[in-house]
Amino acid sequence: MKRFIITLILLLIIPIFTYADDYENYLESFDTSAFELLEEDTKSFLEESGIDGFSIDSLSSFSLSDVSAFISDRITDSLEAPLRFLLIIIAVSVLTAIIKSADSNRYSEFYAYASSLIITVILCTYITDCINITYSTIKICSDFAYAFFPAFCIIVGVSGGTLTSLSTNTLLLGMAQFINFFCSNFVVPVLNCVLAFGICSAINEEVKTDKISELIKRCLITGLSLISSAFITVLSIRTAVASKADSLGIRSLRFAINTVVPVIGPSVSEGLTSIQMYSGLIKTSVGVVGIVSVIITFLPALIQIILWRLALMLCGLVTDVFEIITISNIIKAFRDVLRICEVLIILTMLTTVISIGILVASRTVS
Repeated sequence: MKRFIITLILLLIIPIFTYADDYENYLESFDTSAFELLEEDTKSFLEESGIDGFSIDSLSSFSLSDVSAFISDRITDSLEAPLRFLLIIIAVSVLTAIIKSADSNRYSEFYAYASSLIITVILCTYITDCINITYSTIKICSDFAYAFFPAFCIIVGVSGGTLTSLSTNTLLLGMAQFINFFCSNFVVPVLNCVLAFGICSAINEEVKTDKISELIKRCLITGLSLISSAFITVLSIRTAVASKADSLGIRSLRFAINTVVPVIGPSVSEGLTSIQMYSGLIKTSVGVVGIVSVIITFLPALIQIILWRLALMLCGLVTDVFEIITISNIIKAFRDVLRICEVLIILTMLTTVISIGILVASRTVS
């Protein structure tokens, strides 16, 4: 009985050690240097979560609490500035109401223009940071995607998805280049133009440039949404077709090995299957860490923008209550710019995450 128990324990333990050793050795043969291009906060999160080494055990124990703690820290770090500005708006609104009640048209009109300019300058300082963080975050994602997708497609190819890798690699690299080109040439100039048009229209109601900024905003959001949807659709179709072709090719190869190679044919076929299974496991682990990395890269910028949008929404309510039209229009102009930043971040993040997810979900070994 004792011998049976010892033998059973050894049979259970030895495959685990063998699997772990083979997995680590096989993982080292692939290039994962793209993760070095991520920002320090993202790399620190991966290290603290224990998933930077692509360990299956660490990925299995990865929980929502790790992300929740990260989000909580970023909210705490980003909350001070929006709250401070909200207090400034409340103070300005109360003071404006007091001046209006004094029934001094000359001073109230001068104060209205002066306060509007001051609020504009203060908001420009803060919102410029949001525009810059939007630009830098998208740029980091573009650089990461440009380095990650070729290496990841190699892993997909080794795991049995040769046609999937070949058919999607060029498309994914094109996406990374488009994001980089759009970020470098359009993001900051377009956002600054929208902001300038909105401020001019808010300060001087006779200048109707807010219609131009509204048109730019709609065209930008609609255009990017259509491009993202079209890209994901084409990628899904290509991956679905190529993965079926890869599956058929693998079955044909295994049949040929079993038929042509005498005696050791089944062993060679099983060895090929084992290699593909290890590669598939590595594909899943690296892909999952890539998805987490992209999300964590975008979260700080997204949190900062959402907090500022909420603060400006409350500021707009305060100014509407006190009927301060000029400041209310200025706040709306900045809120529109933040809306565009939010859409840019969400679309870029979702497009990248879904692209990685499609490759991870593609099944070729059967």
